[in-house]
Amino acid sequence: PVGLKIRTVDQWIIDSIRIRFKPFIDNNQSDFVLNIKSVASHIDSEEYRSAKIWMEDDRLCVKRGDFFLNLSMSKPESYCEILHGSEAGLDTILKFAFVASALRENGFFLHSAASVFDEKGWLFPGISGTGKTTMVRKLDSHQILTDEMALVIKKNQKWLVFGSPFSSVYNVDAVKIGVPIEAIFHINKSKDLLLKEMRSSVSAFQLLRLIIGWKLELCKDQVMDFVEDFTSECYSFQLSYSLEHNIDKFLEGRFGKNHKK
Repeated sequence: PVGLKIRTVDQWIIDSIRIRFKPFIDNNQSDFVLNIKSVASHIDSEEYRSAKIWMEDDRLCVKRGDFFLNLSMSKPESYCEILHGSEAGLDTILKFAFVASALRENGFFLHSAASVFDEKGWLFPGISGTGKTTMVRKLDSHQILTDEMALVIKKNQKWLVFGSPFSSVYNVDAVKIGVPIEAIFHINKSKDLLLKEMRSSVSAFQLLRLIIGWKLELCKDQVMDFVEDFTSECYSFQLSYSLEHNIDKFLEGRFGKNHKK
């Protein structure tokens, strides 16, 4: 659903992408082109760790010590200069590029694990350390789509979730084939195992801070509209969990068979 064509003459970039993203490379043409160029430069260690992000007309600009990224939100070509080559830096650049591409396709990237149960998508959004990876690995009856970043797009009046290459656990087919989303589970660790239904407005408020790029002025209204519509069409729950319990059986018993939207 979201594609990116890389144009570069730097062999290390080509080799890195082929190794890191080999399962996801295909010959389909994308309308979104990212031109990448390596430029030798001295890197200050403090500058390398911090990034400045701003909007300039219709362009998303990201400047960090190791790269400068200029992404167009309306035109087909964008540009990036890499000041210091590394796979981690290239990964960050591609994440920003995919975020811009998703917004162009009326979708967004979300910090969330995702799985499939009974041909429906379940989302488990949360910040790092919440337990997203642990959660989806505990769901034995589910197929894992992603454990870190999920792509959410509305197509044919349905909100779909896709997997993402930016995960330690992923399903290659899930990156290309979307699954209708049935439920969102906002997770937190607890000694007890509890499931409580949430109002869609509360769910939307919690999701906003987990959507990559939503604070950018050019995108804010668009993303807020997406999230309000998205949460109004799905079930939302607060899930407090303990790994000592059988989460798979618990969710299937409390939710899986009993809710039809």
